[in-house]
Amino acid sequence: MGTTSTSTAATSALPQSSALYNSAINKITNAGNQPFHPYQTAGYNNTGGGEFVAPVNAQQMAGIGGLNYYANAAQPYLGAAANWTANAGAPLTAAG
Repeated sequence: MGTTSTSTAATSALPQSSALYNSAINKITNAGNQPFHPYQTAGYNNTGGGEFVAPVNAQQMAGIGGLNYYANAAQPYLGAAANWTANAGAPLTAAG
C-alpha cells in the first residue's frame, strides 16, 4: 500500500491591506446610512422645481425632431422591403 500525507498552509492578508479594507468598508457603511437629500435649487427660471437636469433647449428639440422625421421617412421603404422578403419565398411561375 502507498503512503498518504497531508499538509496544511495558512495565509493572511497584510495588516496594511486589512486596515485599508476595513477603512473602506466603514466609509461605505457610513455613506449608506445617510438619508437621501434631494437636490435643492431655485429651479429653472426660479420655478422652484429643483430639476436634476436642464430642460431641453430649442436646438436640442430641433435635433430630436430631425431624428424623428428621418426615422419615419424610412418606414415606407422598410414596409416595401418586408413585402419583397415575404414574396421572395413564393414559387416562380412561367410567363404565358
